[in-house]
Amino acid sequence: MAENAAIIVDLGGKDIKAGYASGWPTEEEPRLASLMPAKHFSLPVTPSAATTSTSPDPIRPIQRGEIVNWDVLESILHYALYDQLPSWVQGAEGSLLMIEPALTSRSDRELLTQLVFEVFNVSSYYATDSAVASLAGVGKLSGVVVDIGYDKLDVMPVLDGLLQASSGARLPYGGQNLTAHLQHLLSKKGINVSLEDAEKIKLSAMHAVPFPGSEPHALAPGAAAQTDTAKDDAERKAEEEKQKESRKIFTLPDGQVINVEEEGKALGEALLNPSLLGFTLPALADAIQTAGLVTTLHGGKESAKVLAENLLICGGGAGTYGISRRLLAEVAATAHPNFPPALCFIPEYMPKRTAQRAAWIGGAVMAKIVFSGSGPMQTSQHAVSKADYDEMGPAIIHRKCS
Repeated sequence: MAENAAIIVDLGGKDIKAGYASGWPTEEEPRLASLMPAKHFSLPVTPSAATTSTSPDPIRPIQRGEIVNWDVLESILHYALYDQLPSWVQGAEGSLLMIEPALTSRSDRELLTQLVFEVFNVSSYYATDSAVASLAGVGKLSGVVVDIGYDKLDVMPVLDGLLQASSGARLPYGGQNLTAHLQHLLSKKGINVSLEDAEKIKLSAMHAVPFPGSEPHALAPGAAAQTDTAKDDAERKAEEEKQKESRKIFTLPDGQVINVEEEGKALGEALLNPSLLGFTLPALADAIQTAGLVTTLHGGKESAKVLAENLLICGGGAGTYGISRRLLAEVAATAHPNFPPALCFIPEYMPKRTAQRAAWIGGAVMAKIVFSGSGPMQTSQHAVSKADYDEMGPAIIHRKCS
C-alpha cells in the first residue's frame, strides 16, 4: 500500500468516518461514514458488546467522547478497513491517521496505539485530536472550535496546533437530545412519532428553518460574518431557499403532513441554550467566551486576538441553518471591543459539508504531510513507525503525537 494512500479514520459518536487521504478533496471522501449494525459484525463480540445478532440498531462504542466498548470498536474498524477499503489488505497494511475525540485520556491513546499496531498491523501511525484536525481542515492552526456532535458538544481552544485542554469545555448534550426534544414538542400537539422519524424531521427542520437572529442585518456591531460571503450568488441562493421551503413540510408514515417551521426554530434555540433541554448549563455563547478568556490568561493579547478571529463551528450540528451567524452575534454581544469575533472562512472551492466533515478533512491534510517524509512534520520525527512501537511500546504515542 503506497504512503500516499494513507487511511484517515475519524472516531465520532454517531458514526466513524474512513477514507483515503489521497482521494481528498473530492465528494467521494470520506467514502465510509456509518456505524455497522450488530448483525454485520465481522469479528466475534462479547455479549456486552451486542444485544442480539439480528438487531438492526448500530452499537456505538464511543459515547460522549469516550471509548466505552473496545470489542465493538475493534470490530467496526476491521469492517471499515478490510471490508470497505480495497487497498487495506491482510499482510500489506499501510499508514493510518486516527482522529481521536478531544480530551481522549492518555491510557486510551495508548490502547488505540496498541490496537492499530498489534491487530491492524499498520506500518506507521499518527494520532491527533478532533479540534486540532478540524482547524487544519480549514487551514488554521489556532482558534476556538465548537464541535456539535451526536451526544456532546465540545468548545476547545487551540493555539499553534496544540489543544488547550484545560481551557476547553464539554457540554453533555447534542443531536440526540434535540431529537428527543422534538418528540416532546410534537407530542404536545398530539403528534406521536418514532425515534427514527423524529431524527429525519429534526434534520429536515434544522437545515431549512432559520431561527431569529441569524440574518446578516441582525449581527451585533463588530461581528465579522464571513460564512456566506463567498456564496451569495443570487441564482444559487434562490434555489437553496426553494429547497429549504420544501423541507419545512414533512409527511409522516401514516400520510399526515406537518409543517415543522415552529419546531425548527425551537430546536435552534435549544441548541444554543441547553436550559431548554433541561440542563443546568451556561448558554453556548457563554461557554465559548469562557474558553477563550481562560486561554488568554496564559497567552496574553495576541492569543486573545487570534482566538477571537477564528471561531469554527463544525460537527454534525454545523449544518443547522443560520447557526454560525446567530452564534457569532451572541458571542459578539459580550466580547471585548478590542477583540471582535469572526468566523473561520471556508473557501468556496472546498467540498460541500466541509464544516460537518472538518475533522476528517483536516486529517487528510495532515496525513499528506506526516507520511510524506518531507515538510515541517517529517515521518521520521512525528509518525510512529513499527520500529518505534517495537522499541518503546504504546507510550511512544505521547512523544511522537502531542
